[in-house]
Amino acid sequence: MFFDIRESDRPNAPTVLLSAGLGGAAGYWTPQLAALQARYRVVAYDQGGTGRNTNAPVDGHTIAAMADEAAAVLDASGTDDCHFVGHALGGLVGLELALRRPERVRSLTVVNGWAAVHAHTRRCFEMRLALLRHEGPAAYARAQPIFLFPADWLARNADRAAREEAHAIAAFQGVDTLQRRIASPASAPPPSSWRRATTCWCPA
Repeated sequence: MFFDIRESDRPNAPTVLLSAGLGGAAGYWTPQLAALQARYRVVAYDQGGTGRNTNAPVDGHTIAAMADEAAAVLDASGTDDCHFVGHALGGLVGLELALRRPERVRSLTVVNGWAAVHAHTRRCFEMRLALLRHEGPAAYARAQPIFLFPADWLARNADRAAREEAHAIAAFQGVDTLQRRIASPASAPPPSSWRRATTCWCPA
């Protein structure tokens, strides 16, 4: 288990737990750390099979197993409860944690997440898997900005996209791990089992 703790400038500050998307690594949140640290104690972690964490979750790359992993990070970092912030797959992890362990989640912020897979989202996952399986990690990394950003933004930020592509290749988590991680959100439970999300209660 690998996680980073940044203590806040404020005494007794509440904790924010940051959970990344498919990339899974704590480093995804680097641009936000300074702003968050001014008000919160910040914990960011490498999800199983990503970044410095080469071990997959005990029960595999399921949303439930990843929620258990997040709870274990809270335990290991000495955190009773947190404001959970998750991007995409990380948001689904936060939702599952809030449903199963509401006493551990003071608030939940889901960025670009979903309760049921949209047809467009499913198509994107299918194309990502096809690129990964048939063209390899380099083609997968090069294509990611097309899935994530508007064309105008990419045109204005070509250098940044190139840097992120190089980083993605250098820190690639492995074909098998990534295939399993894509399969988790791509095969999310049917909407009926997510109706509980509307009753999600996070203590303040």
